[in-house]
Amino acid sequence: PWTVSLGLLVLCEFAATLVYYGDLSNTKSIAGMSSEISMSIERAMISLYLVTDVALTASLSLMLRNMRSGTCRTESVVDMIIVYTISTGLVTVVLSGDFFLC
Repeated sequence: PWTVSLGLLVLCEFAATLVYYGDLSNTKSIAGMSSEISMSIERAMISLYLVTDVALTASLSLMLRNMRSGTCRTESVVDMIIVYTISTGLVTVVLSGDFFLC
């Protein structure tokens, strides 16, 4: 069930990106890029990025946590991968979320 949900999120993100760039390709000037429709599509696209990134980070962290072997050396490597996964996910969420503050 998680893989289907994550796959749908990624497909929605891809579709939003196609719509956004399709809208930009029809724009004749830079002023047209800041239209209300373009901004709405951009906000929807960024929102999908945020939701998808949080979902992928959480699912990867949970999957790694559930795959522990019990060996001390393996446990420390899995812990480092989990920390790396969360930190990279957090960076992208913060940078994408900064868009909404501007």
